[in-house]
Amino acid sequence: MFRKPLLIALPVILVVVIYSSLFGRPYRYDVFDADYHWITRQIDEATEAISSDHPLDDLNFENISDPNWTTICLFNGYTDPQVHMAELGYHVTAFQRLSLDTKIGLYRVSTVDEHEAMIVIVGDDGRLRFIHLPNGYPLIVQHEENCFDNE
Repeated sequence: MFRKPLLIALPVILVVVIYSSLFGRPYRYDVFDADYHWITRQIDEATEAISSDHPLDDLNFENISDPNWTTICLFNGYTDPQVHMAELGYHVTAFQRLSLDTKIGLYRVSTVDEHEAMIVIVGDDGRLRFIHLPNGYPLIVQHEENCFDNE
């Protein structure tokens, strides 16, 4: 009695699930990270300053939620931060690799796409924190990776 509607609905449900997994946005930006909104505000201010011919030369990292950070790396479009950080000798955990691979999903050229950015914060204990941002930092060109030490 209930089998026929279920058999009709099942293919529709499968099509919706397959379509959304292939064409939906399989990742989200790190909006729940403690520093996400503060960093995106800094990037927006830098973008406005550049467009008004008063560029900001540096981002201000004084307000990062972990005051004991040792290094911060900025990655713009078409970069793979986990690969770069591993090449620098930092340990990228299996969970971080899986998380980044899951976020990028299908049909992406690199972890950080064309107009995006990623910031990696290295704590004093060597732990890495990846923050994926929707907008790239305007003073860094695509394929660019820059790291700054806490002085």
